[in-house]
Amino acid sequence: MVGGDVDASGGWQAAVELAERCALPVWEAPLEGRVAFPQSHPHYRGALLPGIALVAQQLAGHDLVIVAGAPVFRYYPYVPGAFLPPGAELVQLTSDPGEAARAPVGDAIVGDVRQALEALADLTKVRSDPVTGAWHGPSPSRATAAR
Repeated sequence: MVGGDVDASGGWQAAVELAERCALPVWEAPLEGRVAFPQSHPHYRGALLPGIALVAQQLAGHDLVIVAGAPVFRYYPYVPGAFLPPGAELVQLTSDPGEAARAPVGDAIVGDVRQALEALADLTKVRSDPVTGAWHGPSPSRATAAR
C-alpha cells in the first residue's frame, strides 16, 4: 500500500520496481490526497476503503502488508472489525515517527521511504507468477482512460 510520502521522497520508481519484482498488487492509502503509484500500471488495484473491517476485507488472502509512506490507516467512517485479515502481518515504512507511534497494528521502520523501497527491491528475487488479489472494478487502464 502506498501513500503520499512515496511521492514526496521521490520513490515512485522504487515502488514500481518492488511491485514488479515481487508481483505485488498495490493499493493507495485510504483518503490519501497525493498519488504515489501509476494508476495505469497493471499492479495498481485502486484505493483501500477507509473502514477498519473494509481494509481487512480488501487485503484478505495476503499474509504481509507493506505500508509505504502512509499512515496505518485512516479509518472513517468507523466500521468495526479486525485491523488485518487473519494471519496477516503489517510493516510500515515511514519518515514520520509520530505516524509509526499512532499505528494501531504492525511494526514500523522509520527512515527515508524511497531508500527503504529501493533496499527491499534490491533484496528480492524476481517472481514470475501473476499478480494476485481481489480487483472487482474495471481494469486500471480503462478506469484511467475514462477520467
